[in-house]
Amino acid sequence: TYTSNAARAILEDDEYGTLEAGKRADFFTADKNFFELDADGVRDFRPSKTYYGGKPYKKKTGSVPEFMKMMMKKGHKV
Repeated sequence: TYTSNAARAILEDDEYGTLEAGKRADFFTADKNFFELDADGVRDFRPSKTYYGGKPYKKKTGSVPEFMKMMMKKGHKV
């Protein structure tokens, strides 16, 4: 309900909100249950892996070639 209600609220539940064929799959995996953490645990929480559009997110290194490659890519529809 955290993701499906949010997607419905912004009128994008046809593309986001649930893990179904044809929808964007933005999610993370974790080795701890987020909902069982205390306040300090929430502050220190880090996902094991993160996925955007169903593909694993790769952390950027911040190098100049990486920046140039990013700048040369075609923009995304907003």
